[in-house]
Amino acid sequence: MDLIFSSRRLCRSNAIKVFQGVKNGGTHVHNPDVAYYQADSLTLEAPKPMLLNFDGENVGYTPLRATLMPKAVRVFVPDQMAKPI
Repeated sequence: MDLIFSSRRLCRSNAIKVFQGVKNGGTHVHNPDVAYYQADSLTLEAPKPMLLNFDGENVGYTPLRATLMPKAVRVFVPDQMAKPI
């Protein structure tokens, strides 16, 4: 999983620039205000339970433990879509 952290509190306009970099092919990883990591697992803890929001959905509270499960999802593509255009 890709993890992105800011080395300082970003103002709204700088945060928007970082997120635009995510959508523009990953240029955010070259931003000096961003620390980029990859991990197989992640644990989030806080002194008090904090609400977790993923992609605009409230999904629960801390603590959170997440682990990648390689090949856990099988994707089927119809034959006509698998051929190059």
